[in-house]
Amino acid sequence: MFINSVQLFGRLGQDPEAIWSDSGLRTKGSLAVTIDKTTTDWYALTAFGKTAEILANFVRKGEQVAIEGRIALSSWVDGAGNPRSKAEIVVESISLVAGNPKTLPTGSKSPTPVRQTVPATSISDDEADQIPF
Repeated sequence: MFINSVQLFGRLGQDPEAIWSDSGLRTKGSLAVTIDKTTTDWYALTAFGKTAEILANFVRKGEQVAIEGRIALSSWVDGAGNPRSKAEIVVESISLVAGNPKTLPTGSKSPTPVRQTVPATSISDDEADQIPF
């Protein structure tokens, strides 16, 4: 059995970009994950369906999120004939996190999760309209 799964916790590096097509909504963004005080890794994000709606409508640059998804690899040949490749995280669920470390009360060591994970396929349209965030 093979498993392609990733979990990341970080801050959005840009406001998510919503892209509409015949196949539905796709949202692109980036996630900065701090490894230590001097190293930050950046990941390209793509979400589809309800997860894309949540990402596009309720999350902004700099906000902390925890994501679960899978790694998608793509390769192509550019206009000059050079082979290119790219890895991105396809977001399958996202958890919003309250608080910004700069604004946490004194004595707080980490942000507090305020929302449970919202899987892309587990809520109906009526339920999505009732999500408080």
